[in-house]
Amino acid sequence: MIARFRITGAIVLALLLCAPAWAGQLVVIASTHADLEPGSVVPAGQTLRLESGQSITLVSNDGRVYRLTGPYRGPAVADAPAGASGNALVETLSNLVKDATSGVRTLAVFRGAGARDAVWLIRMHSPGTHCTTPEADPRFFRSRSSGDGRLTVSRRHPPEEVTSTWPAGQSRLAWPSAMAVTYAAAYTAELRDARGTAVVNIHALPQGLPSEIHRVAWMAQRGCARQARLLLEIIAREASG
Repeated sequence: MIARFRITGAIVLALLLCAPAWAGQLVVIASTHADLEPGSVVPAGQTLRLESGQSITLVSNDGRVYRLTGPYRGPAVADAPAGASGNALVETLSNLVKDATSGVRTLAVFRGAGARDAVWLIRMHSPGTHCTTPEADPRFFRSRSSGDGRLTVSRRHPPEEVTSTWPAGQSRLAWPSAMAVTYAAAYTAELRDARGTAVVNIHALPQGLPSEIHRVAWMAQRGCARQARLLLEIIAREASG
C-alpha cells in the first residue's frame, strides 16, 4: 500500500521508457539506492522495485513528500498529479540537490534541535543572498568578535533604515525590533566590525506559499541556495520518521 511520507515495500528500479511526457514528475531528495541518486527525476507512474533495507524519498510536482521503503514493487507514486504545470518545481529542486557547488550530490543532514532556527540565520560574513520570513524570528550571525559592531538594516520599499550595536563577544543578534519583517519585502544589511564591512541582500518570503517544499523552491530561485538545501534536508529527515 502506498501512503504519503511512508511506504512499506523494497528497491531495484524498473524503467518505463514509454512514460508520457505529460505525466507528473517527482524528484529524489534522499536515497539509499545506488542507481537513483538525489536529484534524479522520476515519472510518477514509473515502476520501482525496492529491496529490503533500501529507501527513497521523493517530492511530487505539487510539493508533497513521499517515502518508500523496501521491500516494495509498484509505481513511484500512484496519486501524483498529471500535467507539466508543476514540473518547474521538480526541476528547481533537482538542480538544487545536484548543484556542483555543494560539493556532494547527497544531502548532508543537519543535526541538532535547532535545525529549523539555523535555516533562517543570516550569516553576515557569508557572501550571497539570504532569505527570511516574518514568522521565523530571524537572527544575524557572525563569528565572535572582540569589538562591538554596527549593523544597519535597510528596507527598500517603503524606505526605512535601522542601526543597532552588535556587542563584542556575541555571535548572534536579533532582527531589530524597530523594523518589522514584511512578506515579500527586500532588505540590505551592512555590518561594520573588526573584520571590516560586510553587506548582504535579504529577501523575505511571500505570504501564502502552499508548502514548505514551495518555500525551498522559492528560496533557491532567489539565490538562497544554502538555506534552501538546509530546509530540504530537514524535510527529508522528517519524512524518514
